[in-house]
Amino acid sequence: MKKYTIIFLLFCLQALRSQGLSNETRYTTSQNYIYLAKLELANNNFTKSHDYFSKAFTYHQAQDSDQLLDAAASALHINNEELFKKYIIESIVSFKAPLDFILEYDKFSSFKNHSFLKSLPDNYDKLLSQYYISKKDLPAFIETSILVEKDQIARQMINDFEAEVKSSPTKIDKKVFGKIMEKADNENAEKLISITKKYGFQDYGWLILWHHRITFNDQNDSFWQYFKPVIDDEIKKGNLHKSYLATFADVNKTIWDQKQIYGTLFQYPIDNIKDVDALRESVGLPPLLYDKIVYGKPLPDEYKLTESELKKMLLKRVAQYE
Repeated sequence: MKKYTIIFLLFCLQALRSQGLSNETRYTTSQNYIYLAKLELANNNFTKSHDYFSKAFTYHQAQDSDQLLDAAASALHINNEELFKKYIIESIVSFKAPLDFILEYDKFSSFKNHSFLKSLPDNYDKLLSQYYISKKDLPAFIETSILVEKDQIARQMINDFEAEVKSSPTKIDKKVFGKIMEKADNENAEKLISITKKYGFQDYGWLILWHHRITFNDQNDSFWQYFKPVIDDEIKKGNLHKSYLATFADVNKTIWDQKQIYGTLFQYPIDNIKDVDALRESVGLPPLLYDKIVYGKPLPDEYKLTESELKKMLLKRVAQYE
């Protein structure tokens, strides 16, 4: 009993420390604790990982289902069944985590016969229904979902048509496909702007943004002229992490220079290895070595950082909140 009282008091203290911070800082702090939690989880330090996840969620809710499932794995390894179940349920209710994805999650591999996981298929649909019920603005979500679905249907139709053309003697200029796709993307862009003006930013429309990445740095592109300030405002509100556009910046640079800025992509060289970790920190990302340890991402030969240095850098980011 005494142990749980201490944990509760520490949790309350952490919550008090988070008060008075800007929403953007709260999100950044949460993510820094998440990086520490995932690093400890990768090294099988489950108690430390669990503690860092708990701290992270006092500053900001989880960013995605992966964070919640990793937190669930940490909780399960230290026999905290209550939090294990809570995190999995939240991954479904908040992020629509697919059933198969949960059941096959690599960090649950040693617990496939766990009673809660075995009972999940019978309860999954009921939990999933809460995902839609909990939407604050369901009309906005539905309109955005339809837009994303149209985007995917258009691309699938073109892929199928291209496959048919390749297997037939008919010759069609590939530029035709490009024009069809460009028309569909432009229509979707206008519709997404209209939805955003009506309801506010909809993160579920990320895919529509992604399909305009080629013009990300085009100063004359009306789509990004509209969305960049909107996204900046969402970051300040704490609704989006400040790394939200880092991958857009990287992929855009690779299109023109075959190099990336922040190292968020696997297959392209990094433009400035010497300063890459500082650049990553400027947008709230962890040092590059983190991606190697947690995700198995290969590192450039000229990149030098030890795991102990990585941990010190991450701890420094949260030192004032400890």
